[in-house]
Amino acid sequence: MLIVKCRKCRICVNPLVAIVEMIIIIYLVIVIQSIVSIGSIGFSYIDYLIISFLILMGSLGSLFMHEYAHLLAARWMHLPVKELTISLAGASTSFDGEPSTAKSSFMISAAGPLMNILTGIILYAAYLVLKESAVVSTIFFCLSVWNGILSAYNLLPVMPLDGGCMVRSILWSKGNNFIRSNQISFNIGNAFIFICFLAGIVSIFAFHPVMSVVCFVLGVSLWQSAKLAYQQMVTAQLFSMLCPKNR
Repeated sequence: MLIVKCRKCRICVNPLVAIVEMIIIIYLVIVIQSIVSIGSIGFSYIDYLIISFLILMGSLGSLFMHEYAHLLAARWMHLPVKELTISLAGASTSFDGEPSTAKSSFMISAAGPLMNILTGIILYAAYLVLKESAVVSTIFFCLSVWNGILSAYNLLPVMPLDGGCMVRSILWSKGNNFIRSNQISFNIGNAFIFICFLAGIVSIFAFHPVMSVVCFVLGVSLWQSAKLAYQQMVTAQLFSMLCPKNR
């Protein structure tokens, strides 16, 4: 595991995972080329290696921009940030405390997806401008798609994703009860996860195996994230009971 630290940012890269992800990226680029007329079907092996490596680096950059947007929003809301962690498996931002108001919580959560949407638009515009260069246009197009997927995934209404935190902020602003809003947002997320698994089962009987796999993988990923976040919430509530403070 290679770990690079720069101030409050920590980047973790596992070389073996990087190689596996580059192979997956090459496959996905070939699939995208068969669906959308970008680049050239006649890329050499070296071209594919260069493309996959740059897309991998670009995806890490997109994750960094996502988390850095959270950091900037947190600073604007006077919430100290402990650390940004970027890895090939995902990214996270740890704060020194929690937002004090529903408005600040919403704005900090929304900053990440908005940054990816903006980045995706810029990258797609670059793809349109540089269409003549097969390699470069392919990289920009794939990274624009990646940013779109990243923003869509993070906007899902499941805790601790940004979408779940935004739902919690809205409920918090309406009911002025953070703990209850937190619990309701977890329940909403659990319902969404159940729908994902149900969609996977329905897709099997509808003879759509690819969609079924996507739904099951999404459901498992969301369930694991929600389970970890719930455990952290319970721990935080127990700590607040031992060390009460006004909220």
